[in-house]
Amino acid sequence: MPKLIRRLRYLLRLPNAEAELREELEFHRAERQRQLERDGLPTTEAEDRSRRALGNTTLAREDARAVWIWPWLESVWQDIVYAIRGLRREPGIRLALGARPAQVVGTLLATNSGALLAGLGMGIAGALAATRIIRSLLNGLSPFDPIAYVSVAVVLTFIAIAATIVPARRATRIDPIAALRCE
Repeated sequence: MPKLIRRLRYLLRLPNAEAELREELEFHRAERQRQLERDGLPTTEAEDRSRRALGNTTLAREDARAVWIWPWLESVWQDIVYAIRGLRREPGIRLALGARPAQVVGTLLATNSGALLAGLGMGIAGALAATRIIRSLLNGLSPFDPIAYVSVAVVLTFIAIAATIVPARRATRIDPIAALRCE
């Protein structure tokens, strides 16, 4: 539960983080401009040089967003891997009862696909509901851009499938007799 609360708090802080980042970039530009003016440059030339010294602020903001968003993807991966690890005994028991490894992996994929579809549905619905917040975070994209929604859904689906298959295949290598002894 604390993890969910942290994530919700993070989601609500994103617009503030964007505004804070803009403020900080402008602060550093203004500081550089003041320093150049103290060195004797005219105001317009000092402003131009300070902007060039800071570089492309749009790229800096996009890099910061990439750092903010990557932990979410990593967290999805870790949550799914943890859930599959919790089911380690189940594949061993299924194998002991005669299931083939491919059937066990397929069962685990089917189990997680329901959660995946529910998560994608809630995520898309939440994104559509939060269009005002999202609009301030997107540069040159509409908040209703279908390509963006599809690409995010594809990436998350790939992560969920990979995070299911890797530990599930590992779990099928467990000795079925050892899994039965644990029970």
